[in-house]
Amino acid sequence: MSLAHAQTETAPADTDRQQPCELHVWPGSGLGSVYHGWLHGGIVNGAVQGREGYKPMNANPLATAEQRTLLASLPLASWLGLPDHRLVLHDESLDSRTMRSTAGRIRPDGSICYAEFMIDDLIFQEDVVTGRYLKILFRFRDFGSEQIARRSFGTWTMARLTLFPPQTAEAEDAALTDLKSAFQQDVEKFGEYLRRPVRTRN
Repeated sequence: MSLAHAQTETAPADTDRQQPCELHVWPGSGLGSVYHGWLHGGIVNGAVQGREGYKPMNANPLATAEQRTLLASLPLASWLGLPDHRLVLHDESLDSRTMRSTAGRIRPDGSICYAEFMIDDLIFQEDVVTGRYLKILFRFRDFGSEQIARRSFGTWTMARLTLFPPQTAEAEDAALTDLKSAFQQDVEKFGEYLRRPVRTRN
């Protein structure tokens, strides 16, 4: 076998090694709500759907497209401890069952070096005692160059809201800014949790 022929045969493997690592990111499907108080009990989505007794909310203040825009503005790869990964931000959300039940890569056509970051659920929570929060359930999987995740991690984060939901029409812009800021804080908190050293049993 000639040297030229050998070099031709090994070129695909060399190309694979040169491909950048990819961080695939999926936004969530929208914002739900739950209220804990003296009268309302805890009906999910009451504020979003305009149930009697709930403060009115924008029907979808954190729609999938808005989440994608916010995610694109953040240093996600760095926050998740993957600074060498190229961001691949998807337009659509994933359903929770797909996230929880897919054993392998959700995008098997991705780079040989591959990780996933997904938003499973977003909840606006209002509590008569503790106040208002944006809670987000994140899921993360790092595959490296394998087909089965070498690390999986998921948890809720929570950021306090001070201006959302708006009490008047004039306050809506400030309230939405407050909500977006809480979204960013939640993402950053998840990154902090993810980067903590993994505890091992002696």
